Amino acid sequence: MTENQHSNLLQSGEVRALRKESRRLEKTVHCRHSAEQLWPYFSQVDMYNKTGGSSAVEYEVIPNLESSSVVRGTSKKLGLTMRYKELPYEWVQPHFVHAEMFFEKGPFLYTRIRGEHLREEQGVCYSIDYVPRSRFGLGGLIARAILKKFVAVFEGIDERLPESFDDPLGAKGFEQRNKSTLKQANDLAERWQHLAEDAVVPDNLADFIATAPDTLVGRMRPYGLARQLGTTRSETLRFCCRAAKEGFLQKSWDLICPGCGGAKSRSNELSELGPEAHCEVCNIRYNTDIEKNVELSFRPEKKVRQLDEQEYCLQSPSHQLQILAQVNVEPGSEYRLPLSLQPGHYRLRCIGLTGEAHFDCAYGRQKQEITIPVGSEISHGEVECGSSIELIFKNDGPNWRTVRFEHHGYREDAATAAEVLKLPEFRGSFGDQVSLPQF
Repeated sequence: MTENQHSNLLQSGEVRALRKESRRLEKTVHCRHSAEQLWPYFSQVDMYNKTGGSSAVEYEVIPNLESSSVVRGTSKKLGLTMRYKELPYEWVQPHFVHAEMFFEKGPFLYTRIRGEHLREEQGVCYSIDYVPRSRFGLGGLIARAILKKFVAVFEGIDERLPESFDDPLGAKGFEQRNKSTLKQANDLAERWQHLAEDAVVPDNLADFIATAPDTLVGRMRPYGLARQLGTTRSETLRFCCRAAKEGFLQKSWDLICPGCGGAKSRSNELSELGPEAHCEVCNIRYNTDIEKNVELSFRPEKKVRQLDEQEYCLQSPSHQLQILAQVNVEPGSEYRLPLSLQPGHYRLRCIGLTGEAHFDCAYGRQKQEITIPVGSEISHGEVECGSSIELIFKNDGPNWRTVRFEHHGYREDAATAAEVLKLPEFRGSFGDQVSLPQF
């Protein structure tokens, strides 16, 4: 395969051949909790990798015009270096998530790692399809080790979680709750008591910072924190601002990608944000708009907690919670996607294309089949639908299409710059220190 071919996704025929040639390992795990309860943890592929002992991954994202960008990763398994390309991850909440990789170096030529909640019973099936590079190599051994670790992580989560719980951010499945972290939480809460009228926010936030996963603590959205801690938005924002002014937290202005919701540019000062940012994965440029895509977030200072900021999975669904379903449609193929929806507004888009369709869902309508051509730009349109629909994507174009179906109103937890700058909770701490970007 030439270097030019390496910079693009494989041809459909090559992918189908590798899938057909692959061997399968699988393990069914019966669980105590429902798929809906487990999804916030089931979808954290980055934490599965880290908890399972995988090395951090070095990523390179190569833009691919009119299609998904190509993601290259380099990591180690059992001491062996592996370099691979990834298709965009596929998932449908809360049913399944899988990753498909094509290797340039290492013991594999191909792997697909899939976790799927079983519809007929309360359980999960983990599977690994793989093509070893050598018949007598280490591919089978490493595939078994990966499957064993994923199953062990999942079983640990299911066992630790109580029967009934509230965990909007998905922290409890991977929190580190031991004598050391609990002592850190108590010590921090005591140092914070003078910053609040009562102990609710200091105690709860100190516990979250000491025990929650690095990925959640490294970017704390104050309104999302309020839901997690069971506190009001105003008191949570007010406390975070005070803690930042006292040197316990660091505030950050984040320029958010409208496609995936990731913070592609971050700055301590609002005035230092550039006029635009580029999301390599979504392959789009977008402008700095303080009313729509500039958010305030917080993170602990290093004296409070040292964070592991290495990347363990760039495309983890947990980074893109607004996306209910993401699927890849091969050139010249059809993909059927059944969905069960809550009433509300939804949006359908393809990575790399600008068109989109909007869905207005309400109970009481009959099940519908809706055909959507995705070979070129999706036509703008409004679709009225019921809670049960089946979308049929038809790709008659030459490129892979990655289709996203997402909550249109997911941004309810966003503390946008335009809103925050007006709030007394913020102005009381930083009002005289903030200047707007100048473009």
